Amino acid sequence: MKKISLFLAGMLVCLAPGVEGANVLDGGIKGVVMDGELGGPLEFVTVQVKKKGSDKILQGAVTGSDGSYNIAGLPQGNYVVTFSYIGYADITKEITISSNNQTLSLGEITLEEDSNQLEGVEVVGKKPQMRFEIDRKVFDATQDIASEGGSASDLLSNIPSVEVDNEGSVSLRGNSSVTIWINGKASGLSSDNQADILEMMPAEDIKQVEVITNPSAKYSPEGTAGIINIILKEDRKPGYYGSVKAGADTDGGYQASGNINYSSGKVDAYANLNYRKRAFDGGGITSRQNTADNSFLNQNSETDRSHNNWFGRFGATWHITSNDDLALNLTGMKGGGDEDEIIHYNSVDGSGNPVYTSDRSTTGESDMQMYNVELNYRHKFSENSDIDITVSNNQWKNDRENIYQQSTEYVDPTQTEDPVYQTQNTGINDKTWEAQADYTLKLSDIARIEAGYKGTFQRNESPVDTYTGTNESDIQEDKRLYNSFLYN
Repeated sequence: MKKISLFLAGMLVCLAPGVEGANVLDGGIKGVVMDGELGGPLEFVTVQVKKKGSDKILQGAVTGSDGSYNIAGLPQGNYVVTFSYIGYADITKEITISSNNQTLSLGEITLEEDSNQLEGVEVVGKKPQMRFEIDRKVFDATQDIASEGGSASDLLSNIPSVEVDNEGSVSLRGNSSVTIWINGKASGLSSDNQADILEMMPAEDIKQVEVITNPSAKYSPEGTAGIINIILKEDRKPGYYGSVKAGADTDGGYQASGNINYSSGKVDAYANLNYRKRAFDGGGITSRQNTADNSFLNQNSETDRSHNNWFGRFGATWHITSNDDLALNLTGMKGGGDEDEIIHYNSVDGSGNPVYTSDRSTTGESDMQMYNVELNYRHKFSENSDIDITVSNNQWKNDRENIYQQSTEYVDPTQTEDPVYQTQNTGINDKTWEAQADYTLKLSDIARIEAGYKGTFQRNESPVDTYTGTNESDIQEDKRLYNSFLYN
């Protein structure tokens, strides 16, 4: 039995796997590398082992997050160990492995900054245009070319996952049910008016845009695809300063703006006034084929739109104490627009013979005004805890009149269709009061507690009155299309 046992033990030794091909009886070294500049362990330090008198690297390792390293597979002999890290001076030590199963501890090795290597080095960095936070993407508007002379709609159309169509409607990841805020508040923007307001708002007033695709309960996100939060600029330079700008585009639009700011240790204030005139000329060609009878319907359209708008902001912040701020902000807009569109239809049957021609024209005028006044108080309990209380009032009015005319002429005289003349008047009048209190307690970099209250008190009116006839003189109220929406 003794001979069999010895034989089995010998087989186990021969079959035991080595460490990266090293003899299990070889020795090794271990230790920890410390940061002499900042203190604590130093990660990613390169440790190289060479046979004394040779330039060939025999073994190597990289220190872990705790600064430790462990190198095996070193037979008896004399070695040179080198510790190197970018920006630090190398350290070289000579060691001797006196027995094959010895693991030599080199203890703590401290690397010091190599001042000669870093002297004269200049690092130039550029802030990224997009950065990612825990629950949102933040887009730096100041680095976008659309911020000079463009509108908020132009700026949003350049942000990934945000789309803006030809009518100015905004969607997020293909979903048009999106909430848009200004400075973290609704500020009177709704699905009815946000397209008009964004087309009029100058992009140069925008500091950054936050896209919140997974908002918490704090933001009341029910039924929305997410929140787009537009952060307006608030300069905080000491003293008085201001600027004046003017610009024009090749479509016949132009703009002019001026702002003035004041800042001191106790009070920060700003005022901004912007006038914009925008012009749009466009058209389109559409050809549709009915595969059932091979008939065609061709369509040509021409569109001419113009908008003019005054947009102003005023705000002041009183720093009552180092932990208490009281702020008043006022945003207002007044303007209107005209729109003319002509669409020509041409119908052709399957044999290529004309069936009818039709012309439809749309003329529209709008007059809108909006204001939002906001009173805000913020108290810091500590660096990680604060309460923010806001009371705001908003009003949005939009009076719109559209005139539609359509006439159709058939090649077959037995087919007739009366012309249509239709006017539609819409008067939107929305009023909203909002009160909100938010308490935040930061527990760590990855955890915080939020609690608060939000109350919205609003009244919406949007009556639509339509008159239909064959011409302007015989139109009568069309009760089928009458709608008076009132909401409290």
